[in-house]
Amino acid sequence: MHNDRGSIKWASLMLPEHVKILREMWQEDHIEEKKEIDDQQLEENARILVEAYAQRKKVTITYYQQRQYKTDHVSIIRIDRYSQTIRVENEGAERITITLDNILSAES
Repeated sequence: MHNDRGSIKWASLMLPEHVKILREMWQEDHIEEKKEIDDQQLEENARILVEAYAQRKKVTITYYQQRQYKTDHVSIIRIDRYSQTIRVENEGAERITITLDNILSAES
């Protein structure tokens, strides 16, 4: 039986710069394009977010950040209508600022 270790066997022959370039290329394979959101979905998202903020309830949001979509269960800390952003805290106690037009969906 032939045991092939793939690219691992070549690692000792590669320069660190080559390894870095290969890692960047692999990450580019996971890049997602931002989807267009219609006005009706934007209004529905805004309604759910304002309601959750007023009632201090957690919501599940799917948003676009760093060239990919993420889904988090969050508490809304602040809604800034002027800058069109929300400030949220996820379950890991990490605080994130998200632009409203980057939110794909919001569910209570």
